[in-house]
Amino acid sequence: MSKRSKSSSNLLEVKNIKHYFPITKGVILRKNIGTVKAVDGVSFEIKPKETFGLVGESGCGKSTLAKIILQSIKPDEGNIIFNGTDVTNLKGNSILPFRSQVSIVFQDPYSSLNPRMTVKRIVAEPLITHKLAEGGQKDKMVIDVMERVGLPRQMLDRYPHEFSGGQRQRIAIARALVLKPKLVVADEPVAALDVSVQAQILNLMKELQENLDLAYLIISHDLNVVKYMSDRIAVMYLGRIVELGSSSDVFYKSSHPYTKALLSSAPIPDPSLKVNRVILKGDVPSPSKVPSGCAFHTRCYMSKEICSSKDVSLTKVKDKQWSSCHFPEEV
Repeated sequence: MSKRSKSSSNLLEVKNIKHYFPITKGVILRKNIGTVKAVDGVSFEIKPKETFGLVGESGCGKSTLAKIILQSIKPDEGNIIFNGTDVTNLKGNSILPFRSQVSIVFQDPYSSLNPRMTVKRIVAEPLITHKLAEGGQKDKMVIDVMERVGLPRQMLDRYPHEFSGGQRQRIAIARALVLKPKLVVADEPVAALDVSVQAQILNLMKELQENLDLAYLIISHDLNVVKYMSDRIAVMYLGRIVELGSSSDVFYKSSHPYTKALLSSAPIPDPSLKVNRVILKGDVPSPSKVPSGCAFHTRCYMSKEICSSKDVSLTKVKDKQWSSCHFPEEV
């Protein structure tokens, strides 16, 4: 049975989530020779109608964490609490109410839509799966959500290959919203689109959030997207959150050297502006061999002796901002 959480002010609570992938050797007698720490003790919360951004380099564990939140894979440790209810161990039909309230928009609109289905069937698929509407009511709900994302009903009988990339992502958003969810997980929602179309989709998502009272979890490596969309931001490195705070604090008052380096690497459209780039040394360590102490110390330009021997967890550096750095005030 699911347990009701005492804290009901948060829509989603991610508590100390860990998920390790085994490394095996051999064909017949497979032997476990190590683990990949994809997600290693991640905690945060998302409030109703809030946009929470999750940013970091490729391979830091962002997408694995999204799958755990969506209950596509189960965590090794920790809890996922949605709307006050622990959904971590729900299975079978008992998880359907949760999945009707949490939807996902995938990165690639070309591969996320079934090419053999019409748009009408694609958008109606969640309604059919959850048995929430049929007949005329189902058609009405499909038409309504299609018009909300800016696609007329005349397009319902077309197939995905007849649409542009931006239109396909609008269809994907319509499918995610047809069940009227409270939380939408958007994993790189505009990464596969032309720059000219990206702004249209992001503005559409903001408009839908305001009209439908949605909360978003935006996962991206594009700092400009995260900055534009998010109220709060978490920065991940090697499966852990190294900084968490408001969008303005993370971007303009960073308290972790990795965040500083990440921000300095973002391209700036004005070539006349001079930027002090933070150049990190070495490569990203393997998540199967995470360095001792602070995991970032092997690349950190501020590294001191204590960093290689003593780990540091997320610690509040000021109101509503946390950092896992031994010297956040020096950043």
